[in-house]
Amino acid sequence: MQTNKPAVHLYTVDETLPAIREICAGMEEEGVPWKILRMDGTARGLAYRAATDSVLESGIGLTAGEVALQMRKVAEDRPLFVFADPTAEQYRMIGANAARAVKKKRFVTVQAG
Repeated sequence: MQTNKPAVHLYTVDETLPAIREICAGMEEEGVPWKILRMDGTARGLAYRAATDSVLESGIGLTAGEVALQMRKVAEDRPLFVFADPTAEQYRMIGANAARAVKKKRFVTVQAG
């Protein structure tokens, strides 16, 4: 029997994208576990599905050019954060904020790149 362990889900079109390292570093700094799965879709669609599948209700969607952060109880078309062509700092911030949403802490912000 496989259980859905508490973790932020990160759904990506390519599990070898270098951005994954920064996103996971952001979650690690906040002390929240994560799970990475490869699947097809848009960043927004993947983020919504990840949030829906996560026991912690927090999900990240990642494609080669976009990243999105979503919470399960937020409307599918209204992700919390979306960045096109993000910087390394923005990727890390998405990871940190995915974890902070779970911990109900104030989000960190960075300037648009």
